[in-house]
Amino acid sequence: MHRIGLFFATLSVVFLLSGCAGPFYAFRTVDDFANDLYVKNPTLTQAFYVIPAIPLCMAVGFVVDFAALNPWSFWTKDVWRGRGTPFRHQSAGGSSARDATGPSIAAENGPPAPAAPADPATP
Repeated sequence: MHRIGLFFATLSVVFLLSGCAGPFYAFRTVDDFANDLYVKNPTLTQAFYVIPAIPLCMAVGFVVDFAALNPWSFWTKDVWRGRGTPFRHQSAGGSSARDATGPSIAAENGPPAPAAPADPATP
């Protein structure tokens, strides 16, 4: 009976200390690497997705973030400051932010212009 209580106490601590919201340093670092690689060489990036090296690294990064990095950041920094820790993304390929993000469909096409108000003097 003592072992069952110890098991549930340990399980409670693990659930409390893991899975916290956080900056996802490891996962986003792999994502930035994949984005940078895609800007430089899309064919090689596709090969890394087919192998599947990048998806496996993202999965490992997510687990590391979930189990260790996010709880550490959350409990040692974020809770006490009252705000989250940001993740600073790198610029892809060393280019400007506009080049890194590419053109936006919304920016190119944009929403339709609002109709001009009707002139009350015109019948």
